[in-house]
Amino acid sequence: MATQNTPRAKALTLISTFRALDSQTLVVLLHEKCVWTMFPTSLGFPPQTRDQQVSRLGEMYSSGILASFPVEPLEVIESVTQDGKAMVSVRCDGGIVLSERTRALLAEDKEGAQLLSGRNADSKAGRVDVRNEWHFTFFFDSSPEQDGGGKIERVWEFLDGEATQHLVKVLGRATTLVQGGD
Repeated sequence: MATQNTPRAKALTLISTFRALDSQTLVVLLHEKCVWTMFPTSLGFPPQTRDQQVSRLGEMYSSGILASFPVEPLEVIESVTQDGKAMVSVRCDGGIVLSERTRALLAEDKEGAQLLSGRNADSKAGRVDVRNEWHFTFFFDSSPEQDGGGKIERVWEFLDGEATQHLVKVLGRATTLVQGGD
């Protein structure tokens, strides 16, 4: 079993922040100069700094749109880079669980109802409103033996492109409805 101060434990702790809607733990785990890049680049998400990622997730979590964002690790691979730094890859399954209020607003809205129609699914993380798959690769700033790999200095987040495009539409419509728009 991994202790809290291993690259594996740090990677899994970061993954658990999604379910807990806890953006502040990212500050502890991510190096101050961390760059978080989402792939495929065709989705149009620019690379983000640690502070941008913390802010983005914090806003998403505090909006009241989500009840949970369960992401379940399926496979974890530990390795080292050519320069001896720790690297952990985690393949995940999960999705978003909308708050009851958000789900009700979307159900009453023609566009929202269409977006959710037939999209809820079972995942390894449990029942979700919109399912997705991820593959994260975490690059640490030191070797596994030095301070458990240190902090995460780079994140590559590979997303299911089609599911992510749909998720963006659902969250966009939900945001409009929650903010009182039409």
